[in-house]
Amino acid sequence: MKPMPVLFMPIFCAALVVAVSGCGATRKAVRNADLISEVDEADEYVLKGMVYDSDLPVAMLFSASPCITCRPMEDVIHAVGPEYDGWVRFLKVNANNSAHAVKALKIGAIPTLVIFDGRKEIERRVGAVDKKELGAILNRVLDIDEEK
Repeated sequence: MKPMPVLFMPIFCAALVVAVSGCGATRKAVRNADLISEVDEADEYVLKGMVYDSDLPVAMLFSASPCITCRPMEDVIHAVGPEYDGWVRFLKVNANNSAHAVKALKIGAIPTLVIFDGRKEIERRVGAVDKKELGAILNRVLDIDEEK
């Protein structure tokens, strides 16, 4: 049996912070620290544990630090994401270190946003999207009629 990778530890910590946030902590503090879970190396265990077996839809952003268009996409998620806190889980994956996930999900360019509901891919966007477009995508995924 393989030992659990260290990268799962921040996820458990994030869950604790979110649970405490309902007791008076500000949304802003939770958003800045825990809105996007970052994974440096996504392998089959990450895909299974954090994406396929998730009880929420998962929006995976494949990016890399030298990518010029990736940073604005992260900013869009930080801007729109708090409205969907508790409805969608956001996961940022370092595409340079995640050969397994890149190959398994056929990621051809970054940034790429892939949204899963269980094992089913329900949306994919290659390139940056703006706040309005991301909100529309998430509303469609969640089957919400009005735009946020």
